[in-house]
Amino acid sequence: ADFGHVSVSNPGSYVLRLSAPGPYSVLEGDSLTFTVVSGVPQMAKLSALPSQILAAVPLVPAPQLSLLDDGGFVSSSFSGLVNFTVLDSVGTILQNFTANASSGVGTLTTFAPSVVGGPFTMLATVIGTSLSATSSPFRVRPGPLDALVIVTPPGDGIVNVPLT
Repeated sequence: ADFGHVSVSNPGSYVLRLSAPGPYSVLEGDSLTFTVVSGVPQMAKLSALPSQILAAVPLVPAPQLSLLDDGGFVSSSFSGLVNFTVLDSVGTILQNFTANASSGVGTLTTFAPSVVGGPFTMLATVIGTSLSATSSPFRVRPGPLDALVIVTPPGDGIVNVPLT
């Protein structure tokens, strides 16, 4: 049989079931299992970031860059490095991180923004390729208080008299 005109539109494992009319009954048989993999990366898609993020608090879920083939499927054979860059509104680099991509996905597990304000964007670039994606703008609010510092302690005083 010739299967040159058959294509599969989704990655996965498959078995072909064949049947043909015979002189006395229908003949049936199954092929061996075969696997269809995704193609090479053609585009990048950055997971959506919340519009409001807390400073110094790791973002959950972590930002992810997915590398997609022409059909929009994750290019599961890809591995490499992804650079995640936080930019201010004029393009100044505020933070820069590198993460490993495996099975077509790079995850920035260490992202905890250090600068309050915004709007900011995140640019994710696959190192050594022209593939990149940019987030929607987001703002960073102050995170939870973790220390209290008294800059100038009061001087010695007298009972029932305000300290200075």
